Amino acid sequence: MNNSGSFEQVIEELKIGDQVSFKGNIPLIKITGELRDFFWKENLFYIVIYSFFHRNIMTYVLTKELKAIPPPKQQYFETGPSILQLEEWTAEEEHKNYKPLFLKANIAKIIVLLILISFVFPYVSAINLPFPAIDYSYEEFLGMEFTLQELYETIRKRMSYRSERDDNWLTPASAWDLGWGDCEEFAAICSAYLTAHNHENYMIGLTEIEKDIGHAVVFIKENDVYTIIDLNRAVESFGIKSLPECRTLKEAVARYSDLPAYILAIPITDGEKQVEGIIY
Repeated sequence: MNNSGSFEQVIEELKIGDQVSFKGNIPLIKITGELRDFFWKENLFYIVIYSFFHRNIMTYVLTKELKAIPPPKQQYFETGPSILQLEEWTAEEEHKNYKPLFLKANIAKIIVLLILISFVFPYVSAINLPFPAIDYSYEEFLGMEFTLQELYETIRKRMSYRSERDDNWLTPASAWDLGWGDCEEFAAICSAYLTAHNHENYMIGLTEIEKDIGHAVVFIKENDVYTIIDLNRAVESFGIKSLPECRTLKEAVARYSDLPAYILAIPITDGEKQVEGIIY
């Protein structure tokens, strides 16, 4: 959306699902993502976005200068960062107490970062980065050998997240060629690779608690141990996590959702969406 107008014009034109971009507190850094919600509270205007950088749902205060700044006080429930509980506070308190502390903390971080870069920079050219640009074909990708961590990093480096409002599933090959997709495309690429290398795995569709939307992840079973691979880190913040205490697929899935969960088929043609089985 175009945010070049006044504050009043911008908030009047906001729509859920818009891709938005606002200035942040730090110069040259922009807050970019998909708008999930917006509301007024205590004379401040809040925006909730799916951050393309953090790959997570974030909440900001939108100022009159069209800057997205973190809320002054916030508390998260155990269900995750998408549910926000705001404490009582006033705009005067935010200006008086929060902003100076926030700026001081970030200035200190920037100074430390610049010092570290000054030490590391002379040696960067001699480093062989573990994940170079992913410019090879999908067929070449399937023929390569990766550890789970390398597979996870490779897919995340190749693919950019884009929410699909019509939920039109793509085949792994189509998604790979495009370089972007929703959680289903991320999971399908991962599952297709594991299947091609004869690893027992399941692409699972989870129903997120208190939301009428789902999320796709992959569970792999090796040596009788299940491991979740959440390429978007929506339900597993570490992305990959071994679950040795779970003896069955149902137990592993239940760690992340107690609402309906399904075994999904890898799409063979674009637009195909099939359920192979029901977990519960």
